[in-house]
Parts: sequence; structure tokens; C-alpha cells
Amino acid sequence: MTSDRRWAVGLAGGAAAAVVALLLVVGGSDGDGEGDRGAAPQGTPTTRDLSSVPDDELERVVAEHPGVVPMRLALVERYLRQNQLEAAQRHAEEAAVRAEDVEDRARALRYLGWTTALLGDPETGEGLLVQSLAHDPADPDGLYFLGRVRYELLGRPDLALEPLEQLEGVEMTPDQRRLIDELLAEVRVSLAAQ
Repeated sequence: MTSDRRWAVGLAGGAAAAVVALLLVVGGSDGDGEGDRGAAPQGTPTTRDLSSVPDDELERVVAEHPGVVPMRLALVERYLRQNQLEAAQRHAEEAAVRAEDVEDRARALRYLGWTTALLGDPETGEGLLVQSLAHDPADPDGLYFLGRVRYELLGRPDLALEPLEQLEGVEMTPDQRRLIDELLAEVRVSLAAQ
């Protein structure tokens, strides 16, 4: 493993807690499996709580029904919480290709951009995050990921400031607010020092 790759993976590991804390500020899963409920193959109702379904079973269902993008995105979110970035990236890429509605496409691009950046290609990751925000400009996760990629991976606090400042008025938990405020303060100190 190259030193750049080790650094990115190390950053990803350190970022895991922050991602879990912020992941899906608005809508989606809140880490207790709520976001995994109800995602079933099209036309198939379900009452099964997908948070109790093992990864290999979800993988099998997604392989059998590749066009069920919401279920694939639920799997991406699960892999992100587990810090399995390669698996998350693989499914996010497939979801981005298959997504038919704007919301799914924005989520897929957001996760694809984040994982791509963390896995060693921050320039491409940034571009994918920008594409995601073109579909959903006020998405808190997309703004947060873009700010972090620009600040931590691209060394561009000047570009990180704008998406992070957009999060100042977003309602979130106290822990999420603290995370955003600390990152914003760090970016502003970095800019002042330049």
C-alpha cells in the first residue's frame, strides 16, 4: 500500500466517527436502521426491518434485483457506517448508473464522491460531490462531504468555507452542530493564517 493510500485510509478511519455522526442529517437512516426499512424490490411490499438482515443477504438481493436503487443505497450507507469504503464505493457507482430519479441520483453521486475522495482520488471525488449538489443543492451531507474533501484532502480552505457555511442554518443534533462548528472554526483559522 502506498503512503498516499495509507494516509487516505487512515483519514477515512478517523473520519468514520464523524461520518456516522453526520450521515444523513436530514432524512434517510439515523443509524438505528430506520432508513433501511421498506426498501424492497419494486412492487414487493415489505415490513421486514432491513437493519437485521445480514450484509451477504442484502448483497444477494441487490444482485438479483440490480435496478432496486434504494436498497442498494441502504447497503452503501451500511458499508459507510462499517468503514467498508471499497464496498460502499462499488455500490454507489452502480447506484449512480442505475438511478432513475433525482433524489436517488443525488445520493448515489454523494456517496460515490465521498468514497472516491477518501480512497485516494479527491479531485474526482470533489467533482462527483459538486454533481450531487447540482441535483440537491441544500443537501447537508453533500455540503459537509464537499467541505471536508476540499479542506482536508485538497488543502483548499478557501473553497471549503462556502459549503460549510451553508450548514450554519441547518437544524441538526447538538453533536452534529459541534462537529460542523469545529470544522468551520478550523477552516477559518487556516484561512486567517494564509
